[in-house]
Amino acid sequence: ATTPIWQGTVSYNANGGTGAPGNQTKTYNVDLTLSSTQPTRSGYTFLGWAKISTSTTTIYQPGGTYTANESVTLYAVWRLDKPSVTITSSGYTGFSVTVSSSATDVTGYTIYYRLATATLETASTYTSETITTNTSTTKSLPCDYGGTCYAYATVTNTNGTTSNKNMTKKNTK
Repeated sequence: ATTPIWQGTVSYNANGGTGAPGNQTKTYNVDLTLSSTQPTRSGYTFLGWAKISTSTTTIYQPGGTYTANESVTLYAVWRLDKPSVTITSSGYTGFSVTVSSSATDVTGYTIYYRLATATLETASTYTSETITTNTSTTKSLPCDYGGTCYAYATVTNTNGTTSNKNMTKKNTK
């Protein structure tokens, strides 16, 4: 009688995303090429696969080799994309800072912004505001004096992903 050869299952969990590959069968002592299918998640970049759902680092890549002789569930590892920050001139009145993210599970941002009559490096006063939504948000920065104004905004998602933008505007008022 022939002894059956062990076979196990490699399953995939999109871990908040969609489009995980289907299960694969791993045969004892035979390397398995992992699926090259990558899941997607709005506002995130897929980094690879891990054995723990809360991992921030990957141990397998799509199309990589799985050699262990055990069944496993691989979880997608995601990196939150930076929020979008746009600074635009508002005519003679100053600037508008607009912030948005395509990540539907971001609960908000903290916006640090400043306006100065000197260069950005020497401006010392920051205003901070926490926005508790992930929808597009616009803040107005007045520039109602003559000369040149400088606007700078740093935006941080709730998980710490940061974007920076700055703009100089000549105010001829």
